[in-house]
Amino acid sequence: MAKFKDIKDYIIRSSDKELNKNFEKEKNTEKEKNNKYYYQIGSLQKGSSYYKYLPYKRALECLEKSIITFVEPSSWDDTYESLYYEADYDNVAPEYKEHPRLFATCVTNKKYDEAAWRIYSEQDKTCVQFEIDRFNFRYQLLKAIKDKDRIYEGAVQYLYKGYIENIYKKKLKNNKNEPEKDNSLYKKFISNENYFTRKNYLNLLLLKRRDFIHENETRFFIIRKKDIEHEAKKAIKIPDGINNDQKIPKGKLYILKNIRWIDIIKRVTINRSKDSEEFKKLQEIINKTIDNSEKDKKNKDIELIPYSVYGEKQDRIKIEA
Repeated sequence: MAKFKDIKDYIIRSSDKELNKNFEKEKNTEKEKNNKYYYQIGSLQKGSSYYKYLPYKRALECLEKSIITFVEPSSWDDTYESLYYEADYDNVAPEYKEHPRLFATCVTNKKYDEAAWRIYSEQDKTCVQFEIDRFNFRYQLLKAIKDKDRIYEGAVQYLYKGYIENIYKKKLKNNKNEPEKDNSLYKKFISNENYFTRKNYLNLLLLKRRDFIHENETRFFIIRKKDIEHEAKKAIKIPDGINNDQKIPKGKLYILKNIRWIDIIKRVTINRSKDSEEFKKLQEIINKTIDNSEKDKKNKDIELIPYSVYGEKQDRIKIEA
């Protein structure tokens, strides 16, 4: 069963060494002046790296423009993931500040995931994987957000579909012949401590169907100060009664600028050979990113690795006697 996670200040690890000092300095300064915050939701996953899969063109854009894109959950493909983003909370949280509009980006702990290579390849069949340093990624996000915006990081929890789609119900029937009983998941995720909070809201947005448990996903949420103080219209599904042939509105984008990927990326992998045009172009952009960096004097190097997801075609083998 899924656990309800507390939100707390990001806990800095002693192993972060020099960057630990930089983060603490940045964090303390901003808390005093601008109230920037970085929070973790529950315990974060172990390890020093996250892996972010990107379509080829998006990867080039990130490097060339020094950006990262966050999207509204209403644009996620799996409708169960946006179920509680698009829900009506007026009965439990009439104050909008408890369930504001937000933006998200996702990473994984899995270095090699066939499904991710396939999904993010899109039409050109080319996918790029950034292996990113977790601490440096957090540090860059903190520096990039606007005054008084907030960042939350939490590992996704995986539940069976039936649990997710019934969380909003206070009472449930196990079968037709039994009376309704209190829904334990409602108590946990909706009325925790007898009132609905931001913590409840973000816990709901970290739930995903068990069909995707192989993804081992972590999510980063950004909530903007103006979306807490003033109700912002979320992108939601088209209401009943409107022509179903119309497209469902997609969520808006939130682009963070001045992201120093040179400080974040450990290595880059692409599902193309070294001789391919995609590999050469990506290598060119990586080199340019390094050359343009103020820290190139440190001889920073980012290795670009060709990776054949399904292996190279082998000669026909003959089983030995």
